[in-house]
Amino acid sequence: LEKKDSSKQVSNKLAIMAEEEVSEEVERIYEQLRAEDDDEDDGDEAIFDLDMTDTDNIADFHFADGDDDTVFGFDGTGGWAVWDLSDKPTAVAGCYWVFVQMTSEDPRPVRLWLQQTTEPDDETKVLVARSVATGKTGGYDADSLEWFHYGPFDFSADSAVEAEGLSCLKIQTPGYWPHVRQFVLVPTQQEAIPVEPIEDEEEEDVVEEEEEGIDEEEVEAEEEGEAEE
Repeated sequence: LEKKDSSKQVSNKLAIMAEEEVSEEVERIYEQLRAEDDDEDDGDEAIFDLDMTDTDNIADFHFADGDDDTVFGFDGTGGWAVWDLSDKPTAVAGCYWVFVQMTSEDPRPVRLWLQQTTEPDDETKVLVARSVATGKTGGYDADSLEWFHYGPFDFSADSAVEAEGLSCLKIQTPGYWPHVRQFVLVPTQQEAIPVEPIEDEEEEDVVEEEEEGIDEEEVEAEEEGEAEE
């Protein structure tokens, strides 16, 4: 007699099927992004292309790199950039994958917020993703850009997008910013992953740790210089 699958086996099979479906969807998006890199844009209005050369507000300590000056980084910590999505053909609400074309020697996570204006200190901000662009490429060479994906994330912000007009997207980090050419938001029917809120104390701890790390390196360099003398 053929054995029937237990509930656990059925659950595992469903999980595998769901994972394969996600993998196929992500691979299709990668193919589409690679095609756009070859100037074969399909004109999908549901996709948000957030190019670093086309921000609506950006910290003034940014710099551009690469042959075409299209890859952006920031001098020091605390980099940020904001895009106004209100003039896009499609409303930014729902669930999205976040794809990032970037290069970085170490993980340098950035956070995504929805807010009402393009001002960096807008208090209406709602956290969408707390750790994006964590990929590593082995260096910061603008000629070795790679694509990474994260999410999916819920951009409806508990319906606050429509109710409060949160049509601007701010991407920022209290730490160091990776070298990024563009962020791309792609809608999906997949379920969004949960995002833990960020407490004020946690934000301060991250900045303090980074400042302490910089100070320690400076002290070590000074000590080495004194020893050589």
